[in-house]
Amino acid sequence: MNEEASNAKTQETEKKPAGVVHKRGENFIDRYANNVFFESSAWDLKLIFGSVDQSIAPNHVTQHTGMSLSWAQVKVLIFLLRFQLLSHEARLGRVRLPAGIVNPIPAIPPQDIKAFLGTTGGAGDIEAYKKARQLYEELLAANPEVAPIEEQSGSKTSSTQ
Repeated sequence: MNEEASNAKTQETEKKPAGVVHKRGENFIDRYANNVFFESSAWDLKLIFGSVDQSIAPNHVTQHTGMSLSWAQVKVLIFLLRFQLLSHEARLGRVRLPAGIVNPIPAIPPQDIKAFLGTTGGAGDIEAYKKARQLYEELLAANPEVAPIEEQSGSKTSSTQ
């Protein structure tokens, strides 16, 4: 085995957790998605993947795959996705987001906060809203190009889409 092949083999084994063997099943498929829709329940989160199909309409998404994850797996996935993005941006630079890709979270909680959050209503709604707004502000700080026009011009009035 030459040195390049040996290095590639070493890098490949370093990426896989010890003791875990990954084998693709017969029905494994590899699909592309540029859109993800979420369906949330008390037990899990379903991610529904799709692709924009502009041959049908400018904002038409054809959904093709759904995958349900337990909430524990969602937490682990968030960590792993952030790690992958951090690694990618360290190698290739910041990933720029198109303007308008994220619906704004208004600076003032909406009247119907439970509908906004998708909850049944409760004491934790205001705290959840504040945390959601904080996440949104962190996204804007790291990606100023994604801010709605009103926020880019200094006005803090924004509405949900």
